[in-house]
Amino acid sequence: AYLAYDDPSSVYYLAWNAQKVYSDWAEPKRKDLFVYTWLRFHQGNTILANQEVPAYLAEAAAIVPWFTGARRLVLWGYEPRSANSEELPYTCLPDYIEGLRRVARVSRVLGAARPIPGQSAYEQWRAGTPLVIAMETPGACVVLAADARQTEGTRSEVPFRWRDRDVRLPIDGKRATIAVIDANQTSFF
Repeated sequence: AYLAYDDPSSVYYLAWNAQKVYSDWAEPKRKDLFVYTWLRFHQGNTILANQEVPAYLAEAAAIVPWFTGARRLVLWGYEPRSANSEELPYTCLPDYIEGLRRVARVSRVLGAARPIPGQSAYEQWRAGTPLVIAMETPGACVVLAADARQTEGTRSEVPFRWRDRDVRLPIDGKRATIAVIDANQTSFF
């Protein structure tokens, strides 16, 4: 899923694209879903083509696919030539790596989980709600909550219910929240 716009809809597009491929192809055929990401904007956008994505999109590229049923993540590595030979590529790479670190901390639960049916990312975008995607195992639920429409420095909460547990998921700015809910507690990552 390559991103073309520096816009909140890109986070929802990333999720919806992977959800659609998972439900239409990977799940019915029992195949692993590989999601390709690139930390630059797609050439389809003539204004932003080949520029690096901002931090919140780099983080989303590292986190969101895992909550759609994806089992593999590929970081695409084409680098356009720069007029400045001293310019280092991927200043947003630390945000991507930190996103992967956060996913790794919940990987035991996430790796055994399956998507919980609910509103698709597309439906959530159209409704103007934060993106909330949940996956579950028999004993736990792992949830992603993000609101790329928020400005940095803004904090909000989104309600979430899993079985008999009501949880408020905090969202800081455009950054994603990861929560693991079990019968006894909710942990945030």
